[in-house]
Amino acid sequence: MCGLNVTHLRRLFHTCTGMTLTEHQTRLRIRRAYRMLIKGAQRVGAIAASLRYENTSYFSRVFRKNMGISPKKY
Repeated sequence: MCGLNVTHLRRLFHTCTGMTLTEHQTRLRIRRAYRMLIKGAQRVGAIAASLRYENTSYFSRVFRKNMGISPKKY
């Protein structure tokens, strides 16, 4: 789409941001989860599923790793 080889794009992204594309995608998903948890309208399992995490416990581990606290505490 932008005329770059995928490997080259990944290298450029890492050089510019200091993180991989996967790390960036995970951060975006966790930020979205944070906003959804703040609203309080959905349970953790529903939020995990809406963000395409197949496993709620894996989602909880990723959330805790990135935010320093479990999603249930939010």
